[in-house]
Amino acid sequence: MKIKEVFQEQIKILKKLGGTAEQTANNMEHDLSSGKEVNVRPYAENSDVKNIVEAFFSLGKSIAVQKCFDNSASLAQFDERIQYVEGHALEQSNFLIDHAWNCYGDFHFDLTAELALKNPFSGYLAAKVFDEIDLP
Repeated sequence: MKIKEVFQEQIKILKKLGGTAEQTANNMEHDLSSGKEVNVRPYAENSDVKNIVEAFFSLGKSIAVQKCFDNSASLAQFDERIQYVEGHALEQSNFLIDHAWNCYGDFHFDLTAELALKNPFSGYLAAKVFDEIDLP
């Protein structure tokens, strides 16, 4: 099942529940209408990204489980050519999660999924791509 189909099914269920679930459904509808389904690839398939990631790791940086937002922001701060992406990922069990990953131009890659989680996702919906990340 594709990520957009799962989104639509979950929106229907949440709207039936009403209350705060309906607000969640409205937020999901916004992400679905404005978001873009993207193909996430292994980082080493792009030589520029591979070099950036190797330089990142050479400084003792690491990728941690359940830290996708931190992992992705850290890499984007490390190299200005890397963008930070927030959106949703579809687990193999068709469960949607809020997630963050990176892109280099149109090349999307997810170090958290690839290195810490061993690729548990079957689809990605990019809700917002950030050119600059300002974190403390």
